[in-house]
Amino acid sequence: MINWNKYFEYNDGFLYWKDVSKFDEISHLSRGKFKCGKLVGHLDKSLRNGKPHAINGYWKLQFKIYGKTHRLKVHRIIWEMFNGRIPDKVQIDHINGDGSDNRIENLRLSTPSQNSTNRKSDFKNKTSKYKGVWFRSSRNRWVASLRFNNQYHWIGSFRTEEEARKVYLEKASEICGEFFNPGDISK
Repeated sequence: MINWNKYFEYNDGFLYWKDVSKFDEISHLSRGKFKCGKLVGHLDKSLRNGKPHAINGYWKLQFKIYGKTHRLKVHRIIWEMFNGRIPDKVQIDHINGDGSDNRIENLRLSTPSQNSTNRKSDFKNKTSKYKGVWFRSSRNRWVASLRFNNQYHWIGSFRTEEEARKVYLEKASEICGEFFNPGDISK
């Protein structure tokens, strides 16, 4: 594991470069870019048709150590600076759902399932304004369901979108525990 504290200074969710000019392992080209005290990384931008579309919220970083290029998410570096190596198949979850908020108190270990449960919205859901609710046109009913820890949970079928939302919130909170995120209700 790389000793990140050797290269970076942490301050309230952000990383800043230390003086890396004295470290031979950082490539000569990289050393010129990384000035002591300069903010580390950039907000990741998604591309659509080759053009910047939206920011997905993660701070990212790329540099070379001993000639090997490292492409990393800043929140993973911050976690390792405070807690040590991240176990295999484990992700870092942003507790408040904001991928750009890398304060250590906002980060926690999670399984991929727990991490996806903490999303603010369903990316594929196009029929409802609420997370966990979708319209089943063949039955003319609103359905509430969720997937957690690789298990599908059928919550029920309802006459109204609001009724489905209400029951979803109760059941999802019970099933998901601390990783439950009610979603963005401002849609």
